[in-house]
Amino acid sequence: MPAVRRATKEDMPVIRDLLRGFRENHTPDFPHDFEYFSSLVEAVIDQPAALILLLDEDQGILIGMMLPTQFSLQPVAQELIWYTRKESDRRGIRLLKEYLNWAREKKSTHALCALKHEHPLMERMGFNQVQVGYYKRLEYDE
Repeated sequence: MPAVRRATKEDMPVIRDLLRGFRENHTPDFPHDFEYFSSLVEAVIDQPAALILLLDEDQGILIGMMLPTQFSLQPVAQELIWYTRKESDRRGIRLLKEYLNWAREKKSTHALCALKHEHPLMERMGFNQVQVGYYKRLEYDE
């Protein structure tokens, strides 16, 4: 059974490697400053409103935060990154379950997740689809 645990600052080399994997597999042409982003992750790693989970040390990561939404200042659990290496895809559900436990511990009224594609597992777990996200690279004549 895969082990899920909270990350510490000592895990930053592993976290950086997983963030690179996430980047390569999700929106590789979207603007990204890797050093800036990894420094933000490191800055919040010990904060009570942040959750950074690792799967089997280096097989997956989930980053969540308790944040207000655009609709209310009431903080809700928001998954920011959920990534597992291809060989561990089916085990990534352990990260989601631990994220939901954390959200309950924080007394969050809701838990949000963003996925690249619709996934029937999410509905079986009681999630409702809220939106489908898209992005477009804008081209300009110079």
